[in-house]
Amino acid sequence: MTWRFGAAGFCFIMLCTSSVRPQMGLTAKNLEGSRMQFRHELNTYLWQWDVGKRIPIHPRVDLSFAGGFRSDMLKLSTDQKWKDDQSVTVDAQYRVSAAWQLIAAAQSISFIDRQTGLNTDIHTHNGQLGFHYKPSPQFEIKSTAGPKWDYRFDRRDYGLSYQLDGAAREWDLSSYRNTLTLALMEDRFRDRRNLNNAVGYQVAKAFAPGTADTLRFFGNRRRNDNYTSVFGDFESLREENKGFTNRLGYRLADGVQMQVNSGLQFRDVEVSSYGATGKQKSRHRSDQIAENGLAVFARGRGWHHLSQWTYQSLSQKYDLESGAVSVPFSQRTAFLTPNNDSRRLSMIEEGGVRLGRADSLFAGGAMSLFRYDTPDTGNFDDRDEWRSHVQILYRHHCHPALRLEIESSVNLYHMVYLFGERSADNNWNRILRLRPGLYYQPHPRLRWHQSFEVLANYVDYDFEGGLTTTKSHVFRKF
Repeated sequence: MTWRFGAAGFCFIMLCTSSVRPQMGLTAKNLEGSRMQFRHELNTYLWQWDVGKRIPIHPRVDLSFAGGFRSDMLKLSTDQKWKDDQSVTVDAQYRVSAAWQLIAAAQSISFIDRQTGLNTDIHTHNGQLGFHYKPSPQFEIKSTAGPKWDYRFDRRDYGLSYQLDGAAREWDLSSYRNTLTLALMEDRFRDRRNLNNAVGYQVAKAFAPGTADTLRFFGNRRRNDNYTSVFGDFESLREENKGFTNRLGYRLADGVQMQVNSGLQFRDVEVSSYGATGKQKSRHRSDQIAENGLAVFARGRGWHHLSQWTYQSLSQKYDLESGAVSVPFSQRTAFLTPNNDSRRLSMIEEGGVRLGRADSLFAGGAMSLFRYDTPDTGNFDDRDEWRSHVQILYRHHCHPALRLEIESSVNLYHMVYLFGERSADNNWNRILRLRPGLYYQPHPRLRWHQSFEVLANYVDYDFEGGLTTTKSHVFRKF
């Protein structure tokens, strides 16, 4: 079952050989074919075209091209505001032998935003040379490097970019399947650095048909430097993660599968502010995340059902005392939350049944309980939250190329602060939604979609009186 949220609208899509989700920085191998889309929702318009082509120009040489072009227009009563996101990638591969390939690639990315009014334009261009060595399906290594030009916040940077990827997959050791992966990526400019390094090791064993266990260890280190002013001040976000996950699958009966998940993760995040005199301020946060889950999936003739339970815990500790307080952080990385411990228990039930040759019904529900605690006696944000969501989708195929869908959902949310200092903010939020839609696809390369949506949002505060300015309200949207 697919959970979908958003305003109703009109969508026209033209497909040529394949449909791929757009993404910034397309690589030439990600798309083979073309995808065109126009979308209209209320006062927003979207034009999008993704295209890719692989051209063998010689028995040993392949040339690939990929482009992504997207324009968003926000239509106001007196003006039109545009946002453009474009990327083009061209690469050539020369096969030296069955295992060795030489690579030459160039990429250009442009992002221009006239909707937010902020200085968020980005232009990035880079070229790379490298190799790809794959002596067997289980082992490969790929490395590229080259110059990179970057323009943002009215500043131009020039530097070196490199990438190294390696993998040894599915090699057998005493009937255990082992996989080792390594990924290194870095951009080095004069003042800024961006990097994303990751390593992972996975071991798996199948004990019987439908019964297997997979244990994975992972670690990664990430750094992202972004300008905060036209004078060259920048903010450096550095993050390190390490942990493990375990997934045990067990077949309970024919058509019934159980999966037990568990994981533990440790994360350290540091945000530093740099100016003309160097490092001026830093903040640090340490996270400990634990998760355990159980899921049971059953499938029969014309029906399926999923039950899933998950328990998550998160502990966050902050170090906010270092540096001069006169240098602010951006809102994205302000780290204003105090030390806290939170726990979430959630349950999901969903399933579908075929009512006939042309009709089917899907239903699902989710419920979660969330508790947030702070050890600071001067902080009164401790609270409990209860969320529930129910969704029903009816689908009728009027014709092999035409189908009708009627979707309805109910969202309930209740937040209760545990201290009287914040109890005036205790509230209920109820959202009711109805969305009928028609989907017409007369040809594999042409799809048309028309829908409308009615939504009502009710916010009801538990305590209201003359001493508080908090007011319950309701709004409806078509």
